[in-house]
Amino acid sequence: MKTKIKSSIMLFAGLAIALGLTITSCKKGDTGPKGDTGPAGPSGSNGVSGIINTTLSAPATSWSWDNTAKTRDAFFTSVSSLNQNNIDKAAIMIYENQSGTWIPLPETWVVGANLTFHTTFMFQLNTIIISRFMSDESDPGQMAGTFRLVVVPQAMIKPNVNIKDYAAVKSAYNLQD
Repeated sequence: MKTKIKSSIMLFAGLAIALGLTITSCKKGDTGPKGDTGPAGPSGSNGVSGIINTTLSAPATSWSWDNTAKTRDAFFTSVSSLNQNNIDKAAIMIYENQSGTWIPLPETWVVGANLTFHTTFMFQLNTIIISRFMSDESDPGQMAGTFRLVVVPQAMIKPNVNIKDYAAVKSAYNLQD
């Protein structure tokens, strides 16, 4: 019996020593030379590299009535930040300035019994279309609007940012107005 215990202790001690030598004998390989500095990334609007943060203004006269769709639309063309890569992979957010507060689109306002006012957006290559319409298909009229376009490339998207809160987006991505 003493032999079995002694053999077990010796085996355990041998394994512990072998494990200890294996762990302590590992060493980091040589560090190679420092690589060349890569090219600078593109500057985004307002100095935030890679993120587009720009204001779009739509005077009241820029809204056109689409009698077929029953919407009043404002078109922003030549928005170069809406390239195919951003359309396919980036987070694209639009906010409307209402009395100093940036409200995320799409938005809906109840304006009366059984009547709502909607502002939505869609985009395509180099173009943003912001549409306003009433639930009863009446013309919402021409009204000026100021909008904020924020485009965050896929590699820069941060989890847990409340994109419905422009202040949270601004803080998370260090945006400047």
